[in-house]
Amino acid sequence: MFGSEREYKQLDELRSYFGEKAAFYFAFLAHYTKWLGYIAIPSALALVLQLIPASWATEPGQQIGWTGFDNVLVPWFSLGIALWATFFLESWKRQESILAFIWDCRFYEQKREQKLRPEFCRNPDTQLQYGFYTKNGNFVSGGRRASPYFPRRARLVRMAQSFSLVIVCLLCLVIATLSTFVFRAFLRVSDSYATFLRNFHGESAGSISDDLAVDSTSSFIQATFNLLFIVIFNSVYRKLALKLTQWENHRTSKSFEDAFIIKAFAFTAVNSYISLFYVAFVRSSRPQLFGITTFEGRELIDACTNRTYSDGSGLENDCMFDLFVQLVIVMLGKQTGRNFMNIGLPYLVRWFRNRSFRLKRLERIKLGKQMAEASGGDASAAAAEALVVAPRLDDGDRLDELEGFEKIELESNLLPAQSLLYEYNEMAIQYGYVVMFAAAAPWTSFFCVLSNMIERRTDGTKMLYGKQRMRYEGAAGIGTWYAVFESLSLAGIIVNAFIIVFTSQVFFLSLDPFLPYVRAHSSHISPFKFFYSRSACVMS
Repeated sequence: MFGSEREYKQLDELRSYFGEKAAFYFAFLAHYTKWLGYIAIPSALALVLQLIPASWATEPGQQIGWTGFDNVLVPWFSLGIALWATFFLESWKRQESILAFIWDCRFYEQKREQKLRPEFCRNPDTQLQYGFYTKNGNFVSGGRRASPYFPRRARLVRMAQSFSLVIVCLLCLVIATLSTFVFRAFLRVSDSYATFLRNFHGESAGSISDDLAVDSTSSFIQATFNLLFIVIFNSVYRKLALKLTQWENHRTSKSFEDAFIIKAFAFTAVNSYISLFYVAFVRSSRPQLFGITTFEGRELIDACTNRTYSDGSGLENDCMFDLFVQLVIVMLGKQTGRNFMNIGLPYLVRWFRNRSFRLKRLERIKLGKQMAEASGGDASAAAAEALVVAPRLDDGDRLDELEGFEKIELESNLLPAQSLLYEYNEMAIQYGYVVMFAAAAPWTSFFCVLSNMIERRTDGTKMLYGKQRMRYEGAAGIGTWYAVFESLSLAGIIVNAFIIVFTSQVFFLSLDPFLPYVRAHSSHISPFKFFYSRSACVMS
């Protein structure tokens, strides 16, 4: 978070050591966390209201109240998030211009568009041809100077082939995600699973129906499998997207990054959001997946959790609860995995490699002493100094305690630096959770404040001690990622409106003229069908 002289000084130090690109990343992360703090308290209060059972704040027979996962405050919080997202991006645009002016890098992107990538020049498919490039990137043949050249038509063909492969990967992803929901549907109708839960937990307590335990635990298991699929697919596709973008042989760094951002974010977004969209907009219609109709003599459908109570309160088709479970498992699991990848994995790799490095040094010291004793002299000064320094490697692995080639050798044991594109990608996915699913999980804002505070520390520790120093790169801002965040803000308005109308039953039950019809058919009609049927009646 910046604004004071001390905070600007910290950003200047980051810029001097890592470059403007890293400095803008940390500036945006701090600005994003600061604005999340503005809605953290309302988000925490909304979480408290969601965790209070609906039966505590509703009258007998009343389905919607001030508490529960689907309550009357959902539309108002969604409206507040939409306004917050707009003001946040406009505020960052102003702050980005200020930093670019202070660091004198406002016109860096214009220079960057003309600079050739070293990988483009070294690519075997790139040929030397007499001509030059215009400011628009067009190649003009002629002249006496040879320039690296790769036909635009060949690049477009490769991009089309890459796009086809991405579509195949997305189809595989959709099938894998739907398979987790099929597994949940099997658990919901399985007598053996219900018997296992009954023996494990005993009889159902209180006023909660017996189906609630089956629905809740099956949703938890499905969300856990979905989280595993998200992590595995993201890690595999990240390497594939990088290989495909390199194969396309882009001429400039900006075009290379833009192509990689489109591939990486598109797949990661589908991978992260498809299960949430399915729960919000498809599961309420009780679909039969993959043509499977029955199991153990019972109808196999994927329906939302049944959260009804003996006094008539609660909801029979509570998709908002299922959205809540999905977001809790996915966001907590992904943040835990990111913290391990940022701190745990680099530390383990560094410990194993440094241990090997220390053993090699001790072997060299022992060999030096043997050679010195064989020649009738004492151990060399370098060996004696190494005997003092070597044990320190087990304590803190402080690189600044070593000098010369020993420090270089120890730094070479660190993992290679990771591009900031992956960090922006994860931040954009998190921003999508906040702005697109505020109606179902308003608590995400509060969680993301805590998560980002940890993220700032782990990213700094990783970049300074956990991995090799990243290449110094300039920038005039966050670049294409601003358009990504802006698109997510627009999508958030649309998705929240659809969740309020089609998933949440606040709007569904507030249609007073049709309320008797709703109560009579709410057990077997989806909000989609009801909304369309009632709209047709009104229009006719």
